[in-house]
Amino acid sequence: MKVNAVSTCNKDIFNLQITVEIRKKGLLLDHEVAKRSIKVMGFIPATKRIAHKGTWRKCDTKKLSEYYGVAYAVANIEGRRMQTLPVRTAKNISLPCGT
Repeated sequence: MKVNAVSTCNKDIFNLQITVEIRKKGLLLDHEVAKRSIKVMGFIPATKRIAHKGTWRKCDTKKLSEYYGVAYAVANIEGRRMQTLPVRTAKNISLPCGT
């Protein structure tokens, strides 16, 4: 399974880090099955779209499981280190993919 994310900021930023997690629905608690971050060092102009397409996990079995993605970013904005709130995919997806 794979989760992609795109980050866009309405201000000039420096040193962006985007993190994407894949989480599996559990009986009592959900748990993380994959997590990847990318870093874009240096200046990034306002409204530039930065894509993160590298978070994935290979299936271990064909058991039907439910997954969702969570993404967040950290960057320097106007000299301050700022972090976004986590954003979750709009819906969960069931896949024949056990981990």
